[in-house]
Amino acid sequence: MSQMRNRHFVAAAVVAAELHKAMIVAKEISLTASNAKALALRAGSGAAGFRALTDFIDELAKKTIYTSREVNTLAVQISKIASQTARVSFALERFEFAAQKAKTARYVESIAPACQRTQQEVQDMKRNFDKRVWQLKSKLDDIARELRTGIVLSTMSRVEATQSGKENEASLYTIAQNVADAAEKIRAHVNISQQCFAHFH
Repeated sequence: MSQMRNRHFVAAAVVAAELHKAMIVAKEISLTASNAKALALRAGSGAAGFRALTDFIDELAKKTIYTSREVNTLAVQISKIASQTARVSFALERFEFAAQKAKTARYVESIAPACQRTQQEVQDMKRNFDKRVWQLKSKLDDIARELRTGIVLSTMSRVEATQSGKENEASLYTIAQNVADAAEKIRAHVNISQQCFAHFH
């Protein structure tokens, strides 16, 4: 396995771990959003804006959970492909070594088809590996964009909470703050994940 692919392999494992942590936080946000909806309904018209925001917060949580599962699947695929590529690359090296050692042997050309097939298999695996890495990076970028919106909305939620009436203001504000804190935690995990691939092309 090349040094670059070895680093991608390690990075994929780190990303899977970070997104698993993000998924745990996202599940907490989902529960918070459900509680916020119920509270906003009880608050009546004064919390109408807050109710709309809880829908997006809930959607953000669901997307984070879904994406973290997809990332985990991709990380497992990357791991498998990396291992297979290493094994087949070693086989190719043995074929090429044997061909070089036996280059004057009578039937040395009989090893050529096996070499060619193995070379093609290595190239196919490398392309598949790079494709999976690109998909993983793309999903991280998608969720990072969603998080930026989520953090803005959590700020808006705090503003909406102050307009919901004294009876519900403190509770809604606390919920909005919890969502903001959770979104920042998820963003931290996603940022770490993105940094794993920041210098890879």
